[in-house]
Amino acid sequence: MMLTYTITAKTLIFEWPSDLRVKEVMTHTCLRNRKHTVAQTQILAEAAKVVCARLSETSYGNIFSGLSVLVNKLPDQPWPAHDDVDNWQKVVVTLFERTIQAKGVSLETRIAYWAAAVRILKAMARMGVMPQSVIIPSVKGNLRGGERGTAPVGFKRKKIPPAVEIEGVLPKSFIIERDLHIADDLFLSQFKAELETSISLIANALDGYWTEMIETHEIGKKLIETIPVEIRDAIINNNGIGIDGVHVCAKAKPYAFESLLLLAKHKYETGQINAITATEISRTSTGLNLERIKRLFRVSKAICPQKYLKSKISNEFTGRLIGLLSTVDCNAAVAILIINNPVFTSESIGRANLLMDNGDCYVQVDTEDGVVRFSVSKPRSMSRKVAHLNKVSCEVLSKIIECTASTRKLLFTKKRRNWKRLFLYVAQKGPAANPGQISNNNSIKNSLRNRLISDLNSIKGSLDISPKALRATQGIITFLRTGSLALTAMVLGNTLAVAKSNYVPGWLVKRFTNRTLRILAQKVIVVATHGYPWALAASDCTTSEDLHLFIVRILTEATGNDPFSKFARKRLDKNNEFTSNQTSKSGDLYLHMDNEVLAALYAYESKVSTLPEDEQLRIHLETNLSHKALCNIASLSRLAAELDIETASEADLKIANNFCGDSLDEIKGAHKQALAQADYFHSLFSNIRATAELSPQAR
Repeated sequence: MMLTYTITAKTLIFEWPSDLRVKEVMTHTCLRNRKHTVAQTQILAEAAKVVCARLSETSYGNIFSGLSVLVNKLPDQPWPAHDDVDNWQKVVVTLFERTIQAKGVSLETRIAYWAAAVRILKAMARMGVMPQSVIIPSVKGNLRGGERGTAPVGFKRKKIPPAVEIEGVLPKSFIIERDLHIADDLFLSQFKAELETSISLIANALDGYWTEMIETHEIGKKLIETIPVEIRDAIINNNGIGIDGVHVCAKAKPYAFESLLLLAKHKYETGQINAITATEISRTSTGLNLERIKRLFRVSKAICPQKYLKSKISNEFTGRLIGLLSTVDCNAAVAILIINNPVFTSESIGRANLLMDNGDCYVQVDTEDGVVRFSVSKPRSMSRKVAHLNKVSCEVLSKIIECTASTRKLLFTKKRRNWKRLFLYVAQKGPAANPGQISNNNSIKNSLRNRLISDLNSIKGSLDISPKALRATQGIITFLRTGSLALTAMVLGNTLAVAKSNYVPGWLVKRFTNRTLRILAQKVIVVATHGYPWALAASDCTTSEDLHLFIVRILTEATGNDPFSKFARKRLDKNNEFTSNQTSKSGDLYLHMDNEVLAALYAYESKVSTLPEDEQLRIHLETNLSHKALCNIASLSRLAAELDIETASEADLKIANNFCGDSLDEIKGAHKQALAQADYFHSLFSNIRATAELSPQAR
């Protein structure tokens, strides 16, 4: 992407081609430092140009902010010689000091400005303007515009004041880590449930919005189809003038409104009008005045479903009836796609290309397994992120392609650069391809948030439905479900470092880490105090039952020959009627997953579910596996076999693929037969305790 600049007496103007604008050109104007020479200004401009050459156009704004810092704060006297290290060092330090101490902007903004300025200074050093040995102060700050940390949906803060009186001192239940015998953190489980509920509410609201849009498209299509085919052709060929010389949209004419829709659709698709407005149609229509067209546009508003579309202006209603997308429609689609495919960033999907330069499509369908893939570009990492689309995403993508076909053809005919874009919509000044320029959270009545607000009233905290917030929420939910930063990074399509710094809150990681450390500490305390009167008081347990369950957990996990495991088994095992664990055996578990094996596993799982929890966790002396471990295999087999490829998330697909490999179809078939045979095997299990016993006929 070629960026050029022009130096005038007062300004420095950058210009670059962009398919995000109707004129296909974007500009940025930076005021010159009048005391800088033209040569100095040219050096700064050239350095900024070099930096921008390695970035996507969405990152230019950051660099221009850094350029403004250098233009305003670099000394106006002659700069030091290119090899004068000492004086250049003084210039850089002074520049850093002035930037960080600037007033009127937040510290975060000042850090961002300086980080951008550093990139230009380094480019100047590589150009030979200043010595490369000059030390340039660095600051911590993430400037990646599309990867900045974003709060999740429903984000809120709560401050708890410190205790100042004895009544304010909290009891034991508030200063311990509770429920350590349970695998999941109850607090985090509740937090996860709140996020999942919020995302579910937003997804349902978006589904309602999208369904209403499709219904309106169908209404418009059926209205046009009520006009006989031969009459339709005559209306188009005669530009709406009837045989009697009167316009077909005139008052008292049959099919007046339907004819308006037909003409508007035809005029837009052939490039006669740039937008769906009464003024545009009036400009190209003979025998039809503007007031009559406006009156017919108001009919559009009366016909369309209006639970979500509540615009005062009737242009969008008419555009929707003829099957075109609006900015908000595209933003709704972006939100749906990001919820289902968080690997897409808001920028990458909002500005994604549907087609390559040669006309090939980025949507790929695997005819063997029916999986649909779509990839988007991430310019900063110079890569493409691929998502396996579920049924919802496929339907949305298919509808987008259908609704943008006529606009795409029109732009291609006009040789417009943005004909390849996925999202094409009708704006006031013509077809456009940058829906992200309108925020979902805009305060105007027609923003996406305000259109969905009636469905989202139950969400607590901040109601942020921006694509970034939705993606961040999905990332946090993944972390809460798995506790794995690596899996969270995989789902988001980011590196581990980016996922940790920008998406998973520090306190959340600390919560997981703290819980792990508390469990370790409590194991030591419980083992050390076992048998003493103060054992319960010294622990994080509030009841004897909780303490017993935690002891069960200690013994369940004490499988090694390390000193602590040996001591824990020796000290705790004798009084808790719990079978000692043997040395863990590492290796692979091989199963022949036919229908009978699965049926036996399902029956076994059903029997085990009736046992007490400590019994389920007891380790078999020979296999070194607990009942619960085998049940997990049964659960995973069932989940994989019942997985709906069309509705499953990308993470579920990857897990199923790792478990089944190339045998998914075989497992599905075996699972179906196993369900019918499970009752038979259920009757064969006579006793499941420390060992699983089968009746003689089963043996």
